[in-house]
Amino acid sequence: MRFLAFLGMLLVALPAAAQEGLVLGDDVYRAGSTVVLAEKGAQSVFLAGERVAVEAGVAGSAHLAGRRVEVAAPVAGSLYAAGLDIALTAPVAGDATIAGRDIAVTAALGGSLRAAGATLRVTAPVAGNALLVGDSVTLDAPVTGDVALAADDMNFGPEARIDGKLVLLGGEDETATVPARVVPPERTEVRRVERPAERPPAAGVAAGIGSFLAGIAILALLATLAASIAPVGVEALRDEISLRPFRTFGLGFLALAALVGSGVIIGLTVVGLLIVPAIVLATLLIGFAGCVTAVYMLGSSLYEWRTRREPDRLGARGLAALAGAVVAGLVFLVPFLGWLFMLGLVITGTGALARAAFGSRIA
Repeated sequence: MRFLAFLGMLLVALPAAAQEGLVLGDDVYRAGSTVVLAEKGAQSVFLAGERVAVEAGVAGSAHLAGRRVEVAAPVAGSLYAAGLDIALTAPVAGDATIAGRDIAVTAALGGSLRAAGATLRVTAPVAGNALLVGDSVTLDAPVTGDVALAADDMNFGPEARIDGKLVLLGGEDETATVPARVVPPERTEVRRVERPAERPPAAGVAAGIGSFLAGIAILALLATLAASIAPVGVEALRDEISLRPFRTFGLGFLALAALVGSGVIIGLTVVGLLIVPAIVLATLLIGFAGCVTAVYMLGSSLYEWRTRREPDRLGARGLAALAGAVVAGLVFLVPFLGWLFMLGLVITGTGALARAAFGSRIA
């Protein structure tokens, strides 16, 4: 039951603990509710939270994810941002790749822009190419390179100018009207893109429920399989998490951070870019294995609490795995706290795997 208590405390403690973050060399890793980079000297940053703000200059690249993302200080490298509302109010020397609901680019870009959102506004110069996708796209700034644009509603302001070629992507029969002052007709190309038929709302709801149930079934099946193939090893992992929950969580955080950081550092060597995909894949697989491990530990604790005995048979293990998967899936649906809970499961399970793999070599 210490494991269950630990998970409950984790929901409250994780935002504050993650805000402290991790610093590897000059790279900064942080996660939490509100994450603000205010100190100078960061080479590259990796920030995730409900609100993420860059208020100090970044010497390298910025990787940002959150509900509200604000870039209010210069980024010397490239920008990668994902969220609901994204505001870019400081210049980016490299490329910018952005995905969100409402996106506003009001500062100059030294490279190319790739942006997709429901509402997209670009009112600052783009020195490279631009790929703009959205329900409503407004361009009111010069673009030095080519532009590919897909939008139901496109608007060109008085400052809009495209020095390269404009490619319009759409499925409408009529030719979109683009002012000649923006780009001459001879440099405009229209490409028809057939859009898939929209599914009825009921079909979308049914598909969502089906995906949710399928995810629970897969988690439960994998957890049952692991517990049946290696019951002794799984029991050892369970004891490790139960007896040392906070140390296991810390070890998992360091293990995942080391994998991510090694990928970034190796990628900087250029030659090492060839093995970065393998590192990314390994990180995802290890994180998923950690999630499966923690889900079973959660279900096993629930089973033991309910029956007063450990799940020592195939049927009992399957029931424990299913219970853990259902509880984890339901908690994941809770706004904001859900993904923190799942993140805690992934990190804790990864820590248990790391402890099992390295044994006494880890203090």
